[in-house]
Amino acid sequence: SYDKSLAGKKTHEIIPIYFEESGDQTYRFTIEDSYGDGLCCSQGDGSYELHIGDVLEGQPLLSGSIFNQKEVWLIEVPSSSSPTATFQPQDDDIYATVEIQFDQYPEEISMKLENILDDTVLFETSSYDKSLAGQTKYERIPIYSKERGDQTYCFTIEDSYGDGLCCSQGDGSYELHIGDAVEGQPLLSGSIFNKKEVWLIEVPSSSSPTATFQPQDEDDDGDDDGDDGDDYYDDDDTSGNTLPWWCYIWSC
Repeated sequence: SYDKSLAGKKTHEIIPIYFEESGDQTYRFTIEDSYGDGLCCSQGDGSYELHIGDVLEGQPLLSGSIFNQKEVWLIEVPSSSSPTATFQPQDDDIYATVEIQFDQYPEEISMKLENILDDTVLFETSSYDKSLAGQTKYERIPIYSKERGDQTYCFTIEDSYGDGLCCSQGDGSYELHIGDAVEGQPLLSGSIFNKKEVWLIEVPSSSSPTATFQPQDEDDDGDDDGDDGDDYYDDDDTSGNTLPWWCYIWSC
C-alpha cells in the first residue's frame, strides 16, 4: 500500500524487466483497490499508466482509472518486436468496447462517452492518426460497476468534415459493445451520418443495458414540423444550440 500523504498526488515507480537477450517474455500486471472502488471517480480523478521506458520518451502500453477490486493486464515483450498489453477482464468488470472501422480520413473522427449523472467524461478522443485510414481499431472504455446503481451515459461520435464514416470516402462504421467485441453485448452501431451521432445509454443495476438514438437537427425524422427532431429539442431555444433537451439538463 501507499502512504496517505500521497492522496491526490502523482508518483512514479520504476519496474525492472528482463533484457531482450533473455528471449520472449510474458508478464502479468495487476492493480488492486482494497475498498473496491478503483481510482476514479467518487474519491477523486485518479488514474494509472504503464510505459516501457520512462514516462516522457517511453512507449505508453496500458492505462486505466475506473475499476472495482482490481484490473489485470497480460504484457507480451517479444525479443524482436514491440511490447503489447491485453486487458484481462475480471468477473465483476463492466466495460464497453467501441469497434470502429475508419474511412479514408480517421483524423476527422472523435468520440466521447460521458456519465451524465455526475458529468464524468470516461473516454474522449479528439482525432485519430492518418495511418489508421481504412483500418479497424478497438477502444476499451471502463464504465461504473453495478454496485454504484443505475447509470446513464451519453455517447457521441463526430466527424469534423461532416460526412460521417460512410460512404463517399470508404465503408466505415462503428459499433459499441458492453464487454468485449467478440463475446460482449452489441448495443449500438452506425456508419452513415453527417456531423455527429448521439446515443443515450442506460445501464441499470438489475437488467440489461439499452441504447436510444438521439436525433440531431441535421437528421431527417420523417415529419413535416420543420425541426427534424421535435421530440428531442427545445422548441423555445433560440440560441442555435443543437443538443437534445436532456443534454441541456445534464451538461452533455
